Amino acid sequence: MENESKKSESKKTESKKSDPVPHTHDLYSSLTPERLDGTNYTEWALNAENKIRGRKHWGYISGKKVAPTPTTSDEYETWEDENCMVKSWLLDAMTKDVRSLFIRLPTAKKIWESVKETYSVTQDASKQLYCEVISIKQDGGSVVSYFAKLQKLWQEIDAIENCTMVCTKDVETYTNKLNAQRVYIFLAGLDSHLDGVRGRILATIPLPGIQTVYANVCVEANRQEAMLSTTQNEGAAMAMKRPFNSKKGNRKCSHCNGTNHVIDDCFKLHGYPE
Repeated sequence: MENESKKSESKKTESKKSDPVPHTHDLYSSLTPERLDGTNYTEWALNAENKIRGRKHWGYISGKKVAPTPTTSDEYETWEDENCMVKSWLLDAMTKDVRSLFIRLPTAKKIWESVKETYSVTQDASKQLYCEVISIKQDGGSVVSYFAKLQKLWQEIDAIENCTMVCTKDVETYTNKLNAQRVYIFLAGLDSHLDGVRGRILATIPLPGIQTVYANVCVEANRQEAMLSTTQNEGAAMAMKRPFNSKKGNRKCSHCNGTNHVIDDCFKLHGYPE
């Protein structure tokens, strides 16, 4: 019996040694890039969960790390110490005003659930995100910046709505409809000089995926920028060769304010050559 007891204790010791332990400095580094202030719950929760899971302490949030009975004093003391450590991570990642609402709660799990109940207003958040998606346009900016703004909002919507389906056919149907919706939104917000590529994509059957659509639009936008730059450089070179005519002065487009061309030759107004 004594030998078996020693073997059991030896196995427990080996098991503890084999468990991956995070670096000490990581245990006390900031839990999230920005503190919870009541307006940034979704992003805060994602960052906090990733960090706590990485530190191998998610069980104190999920409830898998159940408190031992106080009679087993050593085990209970260890649990209490680690529970307090996770509590401190969460509380330190909040602003002073927010922290005051949760500081007296007994467990990390209770803090997490209370924060979620307080700040995760799914319906209102979804409505706000959809309104932002609809309002975003390219508006003279780059295609890359425009798409990045949409992609960020879509990811937030996906995280909030978290639609779970079991049937493979239903998953495929839902994914295709969601993709089509996002393609239409992206194309609708593009500037008018990209009408050509927009029309070609909409005529494609079946409709390409949103990432493919984005890549195709980027190719066309880059082509147009290169063509415009070449045209302007050629115009500047010709102007250098021609004697200056004070009556004509420098050519400037009254539509886009570009130089070396006039409104009759403006690509942005009349379209780029295919």
